[in-house]
Amino acid sequence: MTGAAAEFIVRHIADRRGVSTEEIDCQADMFETGYIDSLGVFNMIVLLEEEFGVRFSDQELIDPALYTVTSLASSIARKSANGDA
Repeated sequence: MTGAAAEFIVRHIADRRGVSTEEIDCQADMFETGYIDSLGVFNMIVLLEEEFGVRFSDQELIDPALYTVTSLASSIARKSANGDA
């Protein structure tokens, strides 16, 4: 795991699930593993938008390509680099 966004996401999931950050598989589907549910993802997205100054469209929120820590963190990094607020 690298990057501030990935660390933020992993910490968020670990805190909510009461597990250590080492137990979070960054390549696993966050929904299938039970790391997060549909309500939890909206809460996390709001926190990510506030923390990193990015915005996600409604369409992006339902894109399975963002269902892993790694892919979500990569999206945040791209948005930050491109100034997609």
